[in-house]
Amino acid sequence: NHTSLDRLPAGFRVADNDSRILAVAKNLANEGRNVTVVSKDLPMRVKASAMGLTADEYRNELVKDSGWTGIAEVEASEDEISTLYGHEPVFIPAAAEMPVNTGLVILSNR
Repeated sequence: NHTSLDRLPAGFRVADNDSRILAVAKNLANEGRNVTVVSKDLPMRVKASAMGLTADEYRNELVKDSGWTGIAEVEASEDEISTLYGHEPVFIPAAAEMPVNTGLVILSNR
């Protein structure tokens, strides 16, 4: 999962969150990926630049709110709910169309 600290300069190989983020960025860049470290944290951006990575400041005012919350509601029949409570999978077509890792609120008359 690209978290090996081996590719980081010796002074950056500490067990903290910044080092893990930089390790992932550097390892992905070493695989030929186009990587940019985006952060409000100036020292993090300086470290990234020192390692040859592109670094940009996160600017909240430039982010457009899509309205997507990551949660969606879907309807399920009473039979489908019973099947779920029986620890069996249920195929709900509306849920199949949603992005991976979408949180679902399942609505039913049950």
